[in-house]
Amino acid sequence: RAWVIRRMVHRELLNGAATPPVSLRDAWGAIRASGPVAVFRMLRVIRNRMDVILIGALIGIASTAANPDEARGLYAMAVRLALIFHTVTLAFTTAIFPRIARMTEEGQDLNALREPYARAVRWQAWWATPLAVGLFFYADPVNAWFGEKYLHGIPEMGLAASALLLPWLMAGTYLDSIGGPVGMVMMGVPRLERVIPWLGLFFAVAAVVMLAILVPLYGLMGAAWASLASAALEFVVKMIVVGSTVGPPLAILAGVLPYLAVSGAMFAGLYGLGLQDRPFLGGAL
Repeated sequence: RAWVIRRMVHRELLNGAATPPVSLRDAWGAIRASGPVAVFRMLRVIRNRMDVILIGALIGIASTAANPDEARGLYAMAVRLALIFHTVTLAFTTAIFPRIARMTEEGQDLNALREPYARAVRWQAWWATPLAVGLFFYADPVNAWFGEKYLHGIPEMGLAASALLLPWLMAGTYLDSIGGPVGMVMMGVPRLERVIPWLGLFFAVAAVVMLAILVPLYGLMGAAWASLASAALEFVVKMIVVGSTVGPPLAILAGVLPYLAVSGAMFAGLYGLGLQDRPFLGGAL
């Protein structure tokens, strides 16, 4: 992949006349321009991984018999399954960024962004909603593929099963998916761009505080609840930003309702047919 990309870059971008050397002033200007986004992305990665990082230090308070390595393993498995959402979401957000950036240039009418933003939210809901419902319905058999302890946990250590953690973590990643590419909008609005790092810091600190409160009280379940609470807080802030730039957030989120209805019918159908233990057949249907 690196060789192919390098060849394409040289062929498409670097095959003309030599470009003049970049001065230190130009380089510093580029760093200042991209700095807020870089800081936000770094803090967001920290927020998304803070639960796994802190579990080893906090789980012993909830249960003195708990093994930190076992706790991290059970929790990390549920996190990896939930991150299926972020794989597709990140790809879509990266692909739509050039268009969002063009439409949010200074002087552009942000009202024109409403329809493509609403379409992006509907597209995310189209694939994320049935996937979330399917993983919720088949949380037990999916976790059982990796071993009994991921299905039943380790009761003697007071550690919950990955199958119990997955629905809560999945709900958080689902909120992140249907929130839409808010960060891309903020990057293109000068008055909001400088706010991005502070939001990232706020989300990271909030995640640490929730983990520090809930994990000692409720163990791994507390970590899952803290992750969902952090995602819900970020979702609310996203909707506030959407309301101040793109338009009424409830009108945009209304586009998610048909997919929720269809996925609810899918859940009822799978349950009615008694396919709780047959994920492959249920997925095919």
